[in-house]
Parts: sequence; C-alpha cells; structure tokens
Amino acid sequence: MFLAGTNNSSPSVEIGVSLLSILMKYYKHFKGGFYKELHRKGRECTAETKVLVTYKALQDSTDFKKGQIWHRQVKEFDGFNSYGIKRYRKLTLLECILLMLKYRHKIR
Repeated sequence: MFLAGTNNSSPSVEIGVSLLSILMKYYKHFKGGFYKELHRKGRECTAETKVLVTYKALQDSTDFKKGQIWHRQVKEFDGFNSYGIKRYRKLTLLECILLMLKYRHKIR
C-alpha cells in the first residue's frame, strides 16, 4: 500500500505489484474451465501436506454453476493428473484480461 509522505516507492509501482498479485490467482483447468484461487490455508507437516486451496468457478458448465467453490489439497491443485498434465495452470496477463472481458469478471 502506498503511504503518503514516504519516498520508498511510487504509487504506480505499488499499483502494478497489487494488480500482478491479483492476476496470479487465476487458473485454467486441464479440461478447459477457468477458476480463481480464493486462498490457501493450513499448515505443512513433515509427513503430509495439510494446506488446502479454496477456489471457485468463473463460468457455468454442464455439471456446476458459476461461483461453485471447491477445496483441494495444495499438492493435488499444483500437481499433475494421471496423464502427466498439470491440473491447474496459472493464466498469463493477456489470458487474464481476455477472461475478464469474456465473462465480465471484476478484479477483486
């Protein structure tokens, strides 16, 4: 956050960093759906990961409605399926912009 009276950073740099951190939460599932990561919560243990990713659908499909929320262990969310394909891939900046235009999704 930019604080008045400080010379550490400019507002444009702060806005750019904030926008980038928001955009880094958008993913595409290997089957084609688009999702937004809401948060990662939990703790990591030595034997097993207990961190859960909470994410939601950004569009309707035949099986669920827009806004459907899921929870998945981080190792499954960030991992690969049985075919060796990454389950969820982070979107590029251009893909995020196109996604928001297509679904009229607001950045939050």
